[in-house]
Amino acid sequence: MRLNWNSHLQEFDLVPYRVATFIDETERARKAVLGKPSPPNPPELLQPTRVKALRPFYVAGRLIEIGDFTTITAADARSLTAIGKCELC
Repeated sequence: MRLNWNSHLQEFDLVPYRVATFIDETERARKAVLGKPSPPNPPELLQPTRVKALRPFYVAGRLIEIGDFTTITAADARSLTAIGKCELC
């Protein structure tokens, strides 16, 4: 009896097709997501917010010292409040 070394490939013939189909579907889904315009920022995150500095930090290249008051966007104010750099006024 002669052994066919390629016989093990016959049962896996559909695997490359399935992988290719999965990759095509994934690529189509990725293009569908990336093809849409990005959503606009919520307006409440861009509202000017007055804060008091608890620790020094920079805003637009300007150093804000401890105790200084400044106006920054609400998104920046939330981030700086979360790490203890400022408090909302």
